Amino acid sequence: MKSTKALGLLVFGVLGAGVVAAILLVWWRSKPHEPSDLALERGFYRHRPELERLVAMMAEDSQMIAPSPPPESERGFSGDTILRPRNVSRARWDEYKELFSRADIKNAAVSGWKSNESALVVYSWGNFPSSESVGYLHCGQPDHGYAPAEPACIERKDSGVGMYGHSSSFGYRYKKIAKDWFILQQSQSN
Repeated sequence: MKSTKALGLLVFGVLGAGVVAAILLVWWRSKPHEPSDLALERGFYRHRPELERLVAMMAEDSQMIAPSPPPESERGFSGDTILRPRNVSRARWDEYKELFSRADIKNAAVSGWKSNESALVVYSWGNFPSSESVGYLHCGQPDHGYAPAEPACIERKDSGVGMYGHSSSFGYRYKKIAKDWFILQQSQSN
């Protein structure tokens, strides 16, 4: 009787561990995997005309833009980011969506507020308070009193790592890939 009970517990334990392992495997495989710098660099050179056009359009429209707005909402990730600005026509929005698709920009595109920087997010994972994103950063030329805000655009080095401001949880990493273009990775942890 004891051996049957022990065997039953052993089988139950092995099956339970197998189920947990299967769930973890499915979760790991379903998580999007961050592209490497090499993959991003190749994507940049393959889609540079589209990326340059997106940056130019965003400067013209001077709005924060995101490629996949929910149809029922005009509000963005933080609640105050405009996804489809009212001053952007449907035809213009269709051009944005086409360029996002061709350039593999899946998550967001943000034109700097009080700066001439544009970030085009290729990959993001997580939600507040822990999140990560990686994509392209374009450092525009300062004008109209605007000054660079992103460390990559201020420092203009080949690469860098640090924390934003006095934060101990919001960090960045960048790598230069062309004259005014960088790979930018941002991460926030709680």
